[in-house]
Amino acid sequence: MTRTFSPSTRLYTWGVTVTLAYVLSQLAQSLDMGGHASITWMWGLLMLPPLVMEVMIWPKKEVSPEVRQQDALGAGWGLLVILGMLVTVAALASGDHEFEHFAYRTLWFVVAAVGFTHTALVEHKIKSATYATAAVLNAVAALMMFFDYETMEPIAFGLAALIQGVPILVHARSVAQA
Repeated sequence: MTRTFSPSTRLYTWGVTVTLAYVLSQLAQSLDMGGHASITWMWGLLMLPPLVMEVMIWPKKEVSPEVRQQDALGAGWGLLVILGMLVTVAALASGDHEFEHFAYRTLWFVVAAVGFTHTALVEHKIKSATYATAAVLNAVAALMMFFDYETMEPIAFGLAALIQGVPILVHARSVAQA
């Protein structure tokens, strides 16, 4: 059964869950609550609503090219999140400390840089600039995490909330007001 969700509902769902997951991750890290396993479980649960929403809208028949493009973007982001989560779970299962560091922080800046770059290429001008800026900021953050992990670790999740969740929320707001 195919369901329909408005573009703003889809964007708000992604934006709120991503931002909330990063804020809670930063809080858990700052308070030394749990560890990588608890953060992975939390992310898995918080990513379920947007992922389920993306699955529920497929397959659509006879839709406009713009709707098809938005659906493809949502599916692309869903695939990136699933692949990223698989790498994160593999890192947790491996017990390799360096792999865990990469998978819990650096990888997610890389995933966002790739996703935002693709989104910037297919979105309209104003939104494209927002997503292109987010892509660059995430690429820079990924490089900083890779080359100076100790400096970036304490702020990584909070920074990600700002440069990953907020651009999606800004886009959602502009779509809802249109």
